[in-house]
Amino acid sequence: MASTNQGGSPSPTSPRRITAAERQAQALELRKAGYTLVQIAEKLGYASDAGVRKAISTALQKTVKQPADEVRLLIQARNDEMLKVVYPRAQAGELEAMDRVIKINRETAAINGLISTKVKVGQDPEAEPVGVNVNARVEVTLYQVLKRLTPEQRKMIDDFRERVVGPGDGGIDTATNGVGEHPPEG
Repeated sequence: MASTNQGGSPSPTSPRRITAAERQAQALELRKAGYTLVQIAEKLGYASDAGVRKAISTALQKTVKQPADEVRLLIQARNDEMLKVVYPRAQAGELEAMDRVIKINRETAAINGLISTKVKVGQDPEAEPVGVNVNARVEVTLYQVLKRLTPEQRKMIDDFRERVVGPGDGGIDTATNGVGEHPPEG
């Protein structure tokens, strides 16, 4: 009788596969704890950081993820609980509490897809802005990319934006090296 696993690879429950899965999980945990890929390679005996990268990727793919709606509801419930504590202080006029309420509301709106950025399409100065949902992770990534650009590259992007969108707010502020002091909140 032929084996059900004739491809030459060990079965999913073989000791070798189990050890590899455990090592991948350890690599993921160390990465979450802030270790660099090189540090993880040294600690777990990987030949290189590329091996660690692959192990982490495999561990992430194997991780069972909650559906987005469940995560959204969990975040919403947490935000509601925090809002219960802070909102009365904001109503009493405490400025720091007001700021916190605004941030909680902003995060709640973002997870529910209610935050959008308005942009003009084409060169018609009379055109109405179009709402575009912007993921906070994309904003932070864009901020990080813009930080690395040279002044000449930022100027090119700003010139291009002006040609496409038109002059006005929303361009890259070359006076602040193309980005604000802090990444966008989200």
